[in-house]
Amino acid sequence: MSFNNKYWDTAKNNLADTIHGHNTNATKTELFEKWIIGQNISFSPNWKILDIGSGMGRWSLWLAPKVKEVTALDISNEMLKFIRLRARNENIENILLVKSDINDWNINNKECYDLIICSGILELLKDEECEKLVNKIFCSLKKGGLIIFRDHIVKLQKTKNDFFFLRTRKYYTRLFSKSGFSLKKDIIAFTFFFDPLKIKKNTIIYGFLHKTYFFWQLFLKEHPPHIFILEKK
Repeated sequence: MSFNNKYWDTAKNNLADTIHGHNTNATKTELFEKWIIGQNISFSPNWKILDIGSGMGRWSLWLAPKVKEVTALDISNEMLKFIRLRARNENIENILLVKSDINDWNINNKECYDLIICSGILELLKDEECEKLVNKIFCSLKKGGLIIFRDHIVKLQKTKNDFFFLRTRKYYTRLFSKSGFSLKKDIIAFTFFFDPLKIKKNTIIYGFLHKTYFFWQLFLKEHPPHIFILEKK
């Protein structure tokens, strides 16, 4: 993995503004992505969910009230402490905290999760690490279970900058298919028209942008974040 425990412990302070809503653009993106996921997945109160690379809990804390149990997995003690504090303040009692490096994470109980979310993690991993994690996730899901991957992608060929391994949509769809997943939704996280208070308007605009994405690709060197929703066959 590109960053170690010490890096993420330090990064907590830099991410706090996003969590508390001081970073308007980041907050808008988060609202949009949660809205999109809510439009495409019907959560069950009996579900058990795993949040891989949970960070400061943006997904774990949002999902916990909707389901039976959420496991937040992260390498950073500081991140997990922050989740514990926020959960206590919000009276959320069904989040389990697990400290582990993703590459060292062991599957104790196969096929035990109904849904796994892995947001912004694959782009931090080398190809072999990426494939290994996707296979672990497949083994951890119940049959018919869902996985949400959210990562930035590029249009033409995979590349690496100082921090991320940026890959193409084609790379990811092939990897997911090879691992045994069936692609249910491939969602482009366009956020520049999103208004949290105008859901009907969002639905119309999102539908148009998604259907005409081939046109937008001509102008975008780097794609907006992609949300892949897949099912274990």
